[in-house]
Amino acid sequence: MGHKRDRKISEYRIGKPRNRKKTILIAFEGKNATESLYFKNFNDRNKPYNIIMAKGNCTDPVNLVKSLIKQMKYQEIKVEDGNKVYCVFDTDEDPRKNEQIKEATILAKSHDIEVITSSPCFEDWILCHFEKTTSKLTNKEAFEKVVKHIPKYKKSYDIYNDIYDKTEVAIKNAKFQEKYHLKSGRNIKSTFANPSTEVYRIVEYIK
Repeated sequence: MGHKRDRKISEYRIGKPRNRKKTILIAFEGKNATESLYFKNFNDRNKPYNIIMAKGNCTDPVNLVKSLIKQMKYQEIKVEDGNKVYCVFDTDEDPRKNEQIKEATILAKSHDIEVITSSPCFEDWILCHFEKTTSKLTNKEAFEKVVKHIPKYKKSYDIYNDIYDKTEVAIKNAKFQEKYHLKSGRNIKSTFANPSTEVYRIVEYIK
């Protein structure tokens, strides 16, 4: 009987790693709770991955990436094991931030982290669920346009239920914006590609 029990334990230990879910680690700027609330809704016991929100409250791209690298090492999250790591932040409106974005993107790439930007802000991703536009926006204008579609919207509001049924429309509109800027020779990860959002890249993978 002892041998039979040992064999079962051994088989369980050998088989367990095969069933272990992959990890999707996502970092956001410290002030952006809306994004975190939104992506938590994509977690599902039937999906082959767990979405984890990175800890920390860095508010600049470079330090956000550095903090994410530390967490990857601490939790032993490796992309070569089938995991995905994203660093999500806004370009905002000041062109001086472009150098920070460039530095952060280079650092992220060297650690298999995918940088995801929205210009000027995450609200453009929300707007893509309702509008197809290439008209430049300020952060304030983007926020106000979202409120027109979702009157109860505010920072730190969980928008998932308000927009999920329009996800395919949003992906299509985000790709339209991206194609528009790339055709004009603009760097998509910059303040010059306004409006644009790469959030669709994550959503396409996890939806």
